[in-house]
Amino acid sequence: MITDLKTHFLNLSVGKVMILGCHDLSIFNPRSKNAKGWRKKVNDDFKELAVKNKPIYVLQHPHTTVKVGTWHNA
Repeated sequence: MITDLKTHFLNLSVGKVMILGCHDLSIFNPRSKNAKGWRKKVNDDFKELAVKNKPIYVLQHPHTTVKVGTWHNA
C-alpha cells in the first residue's frame, strides 16, 4: 500500500503528470462519495492533491489479469 499519495504526481518536461493505478481510479468514481473511514480519508486527500497539483496529463497504469471475474465488481 502506498501511504505517500504525493508519489502519484510527477513534474516532467511536459508538465505535471498524475499517475493512477487501477484501484486509484475508484477514487474518482461517483460511488466513492459513500466511502467511510480510511477510504474516505484517502479519497479526500487524493482529490485535494489533484486540485492542488493541477496535472495536465493523467496516466493510468493498468495491471494485467488472467481471470475474467476480476472485473465483475468494477
